[in-house]
Amino acid sequence: MRLFLLSILFLFSFYTAHASEIEAGALNISGMKELSKGNPDRAGEFFKMALKLDPMQRRYYNNLAVSLMKRSRYDEAEKYLLVGISMDPNYSKALANMAVLLFHQRRYIESYRYYLRSKSSDPLYADERFKRERVVRKLKDISAENPGDDDIKWILEYLEKN
Repeated sequence: MRLFLLSILFLFSFYTAHASEIEAGALNISGMKELSKGNPDRAGEFFKMALKLDPMQRRYYNNLAVSLMKRSRYDEAEKYLLVGISMDPNYSKALANMAVLLFHQRRYIESYRYYLRSKSSDPLYADERFKRERVVRKLKDISAENPGDDDIKWILEYLEKN
């Protein structure tokens, strides 16, 4: 009888943990849908709820960071990216997002290092994410917002020449 009760308790705890993982996954999907609709605030709420239910998913940290980046909350986003990267030092999406985040903070050398780590981790993803045309277009936008930033101008000129 005792073994039977222990078995029931074990199965119940397994079911509860699995149900939390499923619910967290559904919340993450909802967050991704909100991001694609241009609602980073709402997306961030879904990602936070997913993290509460399943804090061991690196992608939830990355997705929350993306929602924060879209709101220019770079310092907060950096913390979440660092957690995701600490869980998997070769997590190419988080490495690439960290490169973008650091670039927006004008931390260009660190940004380039994270870009190289992303490219080393998953060359196909990095090549797609950092297509030259996309990078040049984004740099032009950043340069227009920061006309006095000579570093951005230099990087842009370098990319356009090569």
